[in-house]
Amino acid sequence: MKFSEIYKELIDKKFFEHREFIERSLETIEKGIRERKSIIIRAPPGIGKTMITYTSTLCLLRECSDDFYSVIHVIPTRSLIDDLYDRSIDLFNKIIDKECMKKVGRKIVTRQYGGVHEAHYLTGILVYTTYDTYFYNIMKMPLREIKKIYEGRSYGHYEMPRASVYSSLNIFDETHLILEESDDVRIADMFNTIFLHLSNIKVPHIIMTATMSTKILGKITNGLSRYGGVEFIDYSKYDYHKDSFYQREIEKTFEPLAANNVFINIQEYGIEKIIDLTGKILERVSHTSGRKIALITNTISRAKTFYRILRERFSRGDVILLTSRFTAKDKQDKLKKILGEEKILLISTQVIEVGVDASFDVIITELSPPSSLIQRMGRLARGEKKLGLWSIYYDQTTIEKGSGIYSPEMTRCSMRIIKDLIRDERKINWHLPETSEKQFVGYMNLLDPCWENINITPAYDTYVWEILEKPTITSEQVLRLNIYPRDENLCSLYIGNDIPSHLEELYEESLSRMIPVPCRTASEYINILRKRSYDIYVISYDPYREEILLQHVDDDILRKLYEIFDKPLKLITSNILGMTIPEEYYEGGLYGEGLKDVN
Repeated sequence: MKFSEIYKELIDKKFFEHREFIERSLETIEKGIRERKSIIIRAPPGIGKTMITYTSTLCLLRECSDDFYSVIHVIPTRSLIDDLYDRSIDLFNKIIDKECMKKVGRKIVTRQYGGVHEAHYLTGILVYTTYDTYFYNIMKMPLREIKKIYEGRSYGHYEMPRASVYSSLNIFDETHLILEESDDVRIADMFNTIFLHLSNIKVPHIIMTATMSTKILGKITNGLSRYGGVEFIDYSKYDYHKDSFYQREIEKTFEPLAANNVFINIQEYGIEKIIDLTGKILERVSHTSGRKIALITNTISRAKTFYRILRERFSRGDVILLTSRFTAKDKQDKLKKILGEEKILLISTQVIEVGVDASFDVIITELSPPSSLIQRMGRLARGEKKLGLWSIYYDQTTIEKGSGIYSPEMTRCSMRIIKDLIRDERKINWHLPETSEKQFVGYMNLLDPCWENINITPAYDTYVWEILEKPTITSEQVLRLNIYPRDENLCSLYIGNDIPSHLEELYEESLSRMIPVPCRTASEYINILRKRSYDIYVISYDPYREEILLQHVDDDILRKLYEIFDKPLKLITSNILGMTIPEEYYEGGLYGEGLKDVN
């Protein structure tokens, strides 16, 4: 049974909309896997690239391919993993018969990342994992064993996760977030080297992206070509005139709220300009099919400012805040509300860019680099909606510093290119990379020009290559090299002091009680809350007694925490699971603000 036949079956059962591009891509993918080629797919947001994972997994379950024995889907964010996990469970429960389930004899879908451990060595049928977790496992540092390796009590069993990787179809999703990271070039270099390694040893892998620049993709493709064949499946090169996705999207109108000036300088007009504009939009779109508005910011502090003002002016049930500072459960509840209601005013940070399958009638967004803007506008007028209204705002910090999180050069380039297009009376179709209609331009006309004068990453990482290619290099040797994907470590804040005594219970509670934050942020909270006379505890795990331990944070413990937080190896081997914060410093629920400020 071919991939394309399984795909048609899923379409016939009304699980997804039919996409000619995806169906044709599956034929190329199946051929590429069989011939052990690297496969690169660049296609618009919302076209259905995730169907490739579902189709591959179902093919595996029906034993229609012996080219791989599991599927590993690698994703940048934990929230997207949880979303895909829920959707996958729902899908497979509906289409897999009981006899097949008995034959499988284990869970089909598993997750592996910092807060959830269902596939310790990336073993499973369909495994969702983060880029960081994947990196540690393929680099001979399985997180389950890393403390034992560090203490000299184990050789690491590192070939177990590597065996999983080498016998799997490896699907790398949203790779533009990894390979185009301007602030952390190292992770781009590392994963480019991993791709070269997989190509060199003929492991099937797929690199998927919606908004990666042609310049970077060209460098990746050229590199992979030296180690094996490459199948580059690009929607821009596809005969999309016959494609139903193209025909639907080209008929849409993406209209700036102010035709002659799409940019609002809030330093000049004040924040009230955005508030008043939002109110007018609510009236304007009330006559359309829905009233979903997204107001997107680059920072959490600005998102909270907008939220506090707007929830006072409009019905509380209509205004929702979405940032990274919520528990997984609250995020899921908010997304259900957003997807289920016709009347929503969403205030969001860039968390909306990845994995939020919602459609908005209006998007007002802060200026950001091209990839970010395209992803945000990809949530505008999705599905059958015909009209999408949009506007972009900024202030001096946005322009000069990229809001402190983006490349200022790329942020300014977005403004320059969009202004040029508006001046030339060209309309942007935010959903299509290219268009044949003269009155429209696709989003690649914004993306590619901004990369023309940018230094290209990724590069080749010699140390990573040597570790991957030489079987004689051990886990202990890798640890001594201090090779880690990121400078910024991630910690967890646990709400309240009533901590479960067993690890499994803690993992269950983590969905509703833990908030992932950068360790530097966690340090600030701990320090300030201690000064306010709160009792703060470190939550750790004793593997010998298999117990959860609580340790009161005093000055000595705080100094040790600072040392641990700044060094990836110390954090990983510390068995620290999180730090407590008082319940009054978290406002949960559908309409809460999440983690409160302590400044």
